[in-house]
Amino acid sequence: MTDQPLPSTEPTPSADDEFEAEIHHSPPWRRAVAELIDSGKHSFGDLVPHDELTQALGMQPLTGLVRPVVMEQWKLRRLQQVQALEDFLLLERRMCLSSIHGLGYKILEPARQTEFALTRGRRDLRKAMRELSRRLHHVEHSRLTDEQSRANVDALGRLAILKSVMNPARRRLFDGR
Repeated sequence: MTDQPLPSTEPTPSADDEFEAEIHHSPPWRRAVAELIDSGKHSFGDLVPHDELTQALGMQPLTGLVRPVVMEQWKLRRLQQVQALEDFLLLERRMCLSSIHGLGYKILEPARQTEFALTRGRRDLRKAMRELSRRLHHVEHSRLTDEQSRANVDALGRLAILKSVMNPARRRLFDGR
């Protein structure tokens, strides 16, 4: 009889096993909530630097020369996760994130959230109004029926009313000043 060791009954790790170990079963933004907020590391008034947020999302920072398509895919994935994180924190924790260019995201104090919401909302409304105006003004009228032309003119009239409400002098009524 030879003294050779018996074959192990333990399965040897394969590339598939290593891949499975890398899979996280919750979305990255949930891990970021646990790591940054639930742990007590950050709260109202804190700035979460971009690098720390990227790490909490489980994303490796891009280094060296990267093909533009890879960079765009990475930025899109990060943006999707940050958007989901922002939505969750606002709706479930009543924490509002504000992007600070080049630094990271500030978790706004509750006292600053109303002003931030109004400022951001007005900016988004102005942008939407410009886009609506552009689309309504650049219609090929020669191809419209009389009824369609009237509908366009009516829409332009409603837009003018909305713009007058958004006029800074009249906005004071909206702002409560």
